[in-house]
Amino acid sequence: MAKRNLELRVATVPTVNGESAVLRILAAGNAMPMDKLALSDSNYERLNDACKKIPRPYSGSGPYWFG
Repeated sequence: MAKRNLELRVATVPTVNGESAVLRILAAGNAMPMDKLALSDSNYERLNDACKKIPRPYSGSGPYWFG
């Protein structure tokens, strides 16, 4: 796998049931396909399954998803 610069951003927010977290994996310049993240097979499946459960695409800007 070729070396690439990645940015990992984690945002957490308290909720009534504990805490919610968002992990953003960003590649410089353009989006990186999930199969290029060098995840183990089990982690790839877990991430893929989680993405399928999102009811609709989310988009946001800024540190707190406002904007």
